Amino acid sequence: MTRTARLSLTLLVLPFFLAAQGGYPRTRRGTTAPLPPPATAPKGVVLVFHGKLKVLDKKKIVIETEESQLLTIKLTSKTKFLSDGKEVKPATIDLDAPLTVDVNQDTDASFLAVNVTVDSPEKSNQDKPAPEKTNPKPD
Repeated sequence: MTRTARLSLTLLVLPFFLAAQGGYPRTRRGTTAPLPPPATAPKGVVLVFHGKLKVLDKKKIVIETEESQLLTIKLTSKTKFLSDGKEVKPATIDLDAPLTVDVNQDTDASFLAVNVTVDSPEKSNQDKPAPEKTNPKPD
């Protein structure tokens, strides 16, 4: 085989080898519907939790609910701490103080505190049902 014949054969066969390396072209079968938007928490809904303060730092608050469950709530720069209707500093709130926390849900379903209100001991006792008194039997 002559040199030009080999070159012609190589140039003739080379595109077939290169096409075989690339695979099959991908085609679309119909159109696809756009993806739905990510699930978000309903806006404007405020949840209210009651409990006792267990942890309070710059980023979060942890309360123990009446069902003995620990609930962690994130704090933001907009979170207000209230006591007797007046704004107070978070450092003035004692551990195990009864609290009411108003929260919103974040886009990642975590709780964000809106208002943290220190309940008076009388209010927290009013929320609980009074223990039933048993009448002692007369002798």
